[in-house]
Amino acid sequence: FTSMITSRGCPYQCIFCGVQAIFGHEYRFMSPENIVAQIEILQEKYDIKTIIFKDSEFALRKNRIEKFCDLIIEKGIKVKWLCNGRINNMTKELLMKMKNAGCFSITYGVESGSDRILNVLKKNISLEQARKTIYMTKEVGIETVANFIIGNPTETKEDILLTEKLAERIQ
Repeated sequence: FTSMITSRGCPYQCIFCGVQAIFGHEYRFMSPENIVAQIEILQEKYDIKTIIFKDSEFALRKNRIEKFCDLIIEKGIKVKWLCNGRINNMTKELLMKMKNAGCFSITYGVESGSDRILNVLKKNISLEQARKTIYMTKEVGIETVANFIIGNPTETKEDILLTEKLAERIQ
């Protein structure tokens, strides 16, 4: 296996994230054709079978990931991969395409089980979106990992309990 980074930057404003400090808010990315060409070289030269995409948000541009998946499928490339995804960027159609192209796991930054804390974090997602996306991802056969943060600004004991309950519910 190997890891790849195919994009830098993030347009979101989450207050806890260091991506903007390092790469800025502008999102820059490799083309799907370039990613696939690199995968082909990695497989030919090193027999790579699994790729960990370490982009902060691999599926930020839906059309980019759809094209990437289409190329993997069209070329018959046998590769398994996992990535980070954002709750509010996923659709069932995209997830199915990702699954068909070899995606077996997506890590989502859920961060909290409290909508109030999600607003404090400027996460721009809701708990309902988080539950729906995680269930939808599992439904198409992709495993999920959810990241949470304990100790957020203004977080109360009740907020932490809500996060624990959400983590148990979506596992």
